Amino acid sequence: SVLRVWDVLLFDGNRVMLFRTALALMELYGPALVTTKDAGDAMTLLQSLAGSTFDSSQLVLTACMGYQNVHEARLRGLRDKHRPAVVAAIEERSKGLKALKNSKGFASKLYSFKHDHGSVMMNEGKVADDQIGGDTATHSESGSTTPDDSFIGMPGGVDSNPSLDLQEQVVWLKVELCKSLEEKRSAELRAEELETALMEMVKQDNRRQLSARVEQSERSEE
Repeated sequence: SVLRVWDVLLFDGNRVMLFRTALALMELYGPALVTTKDAGDAMTLLQSLAGSTFDSSQLVLTACMGYQNVHEARLRGLRDKHRPAVVAAIEERSKGLKALKNSKGFASKLYSFKHDHGSVMMNEGKVADDQIGGDTATHSESGSTTPDDSFIGMPGGVDSNPSLDLQEQVVWLKVELCKSLEEKRSAELRAEELETALMEMVKQDNRRQLSARVEQSERSEE
């Protein structure tokens, strides 16, 4: 297989051979690539397939014989036509991954805030009670009271602004949802990789059985 690839590289050039090999990989792993959403997702899947097992001879045969119409001039035309869209998709995907990483740190802060919220509110309540008690004592000593002072002394007179808590909870839930979707997508890709590897193992077993049957038939004929 290495000699075959070397011959093609010397004859057609490395760019053409690499592109033909990529097309052959896409043909062999077509069912898994159909599930991808964009170019960045497809590149991630192809990189993960590098560690899987496959028939190198079949790959070289498919690349050389199945894509003979792929040549340097055609590759240049396709590159000029589709490169801006692919680069934009990859940059958008990388920005999304960076935002997800930043949001994970923010999610941990919100998570800790959610658990420590009760103690923080208790401390704030104690401080507020102390301040209210001090102000009430001061006004009592002076002997003058106002309607505002009476309102402060009433239960529920301090506005806690619950809308901020709701907004923080909504942000935290959104971050957790993004993390769950990303983990689900990774699990799906892993399952597809395992399924592809299993199918390849089954193909190899079938080829071995077929070769054994051919050898057995040849021996019986002799």
